[in-house]
Amino acid sequence: MYTYEVAQPTEHMLLTEIFDLDNSRAIDPTEFLSQELAAVMQDRNELAGRYTRNPESPWMVCQLCGGAVMLVRTQQRHFHFRHHPIVGT
Repeated sequence: MYTYEVAQPTEHMLLTEIFDLDNSRAIDPTEFLSQELAAVMQDRNELAGRYTRNPESPWMVCQLCGGAVMLVRTQQRHFHFRHHPIVGT
């Protein structure tokens, strides 16, 4: 049986200025992370996969510094954005 489960954003997000490069628009993290859990998990995998394939062309970036971001899931099943670690340093 399928149960509809909504993802939950982390209560106190530190990174809130997110920009979607595909659609050239700012993202509201609370709204983005309050979708159906399956959709957020799919977006999390897409975000990670695209960065792995081409770090020079991320899907979402920090609006303040332009750095790539990743979507993190806590043990309590809450989500938040974090700067992607810089590879090679």
